[in-house]
Amino acid sequence: MTHIEYTLTVEKTIYEHLDANTKAVHLDKGETLTLDQKDFVNLLNGESFVRYVNAGQGMTATVTFSKENFANEATYTEVTISTGVAKLGKRKSK
Repeated sequence: MTHIEYTLTVEKTIYEHLDANTKAVHLDKGETLTLDQKDFVNLLNGESFVRYVNAGQGMTATVTFSKENFANEATYTEVTISTGVAKLGKRKSK
């Protein structure tokens, strides 16, 4: 199985939003974020997407990602995953 992972560099700070009055830095300028192909294509199409993060003390915050938060160029890595069976070479017991 092969899939592509995209690494984007943050150009505009991305915040966590706990409520209307509370926000915290999630990713600052210069940090990177790795996305799968589906999320990357959504950004290419101008769509935003939301992820939920743990805000501590049992609370959840939202983080909204959009095209405007990232540098124009992204790097990608094509990952191939192979699975199989390996034997340890144990002898059968009688």
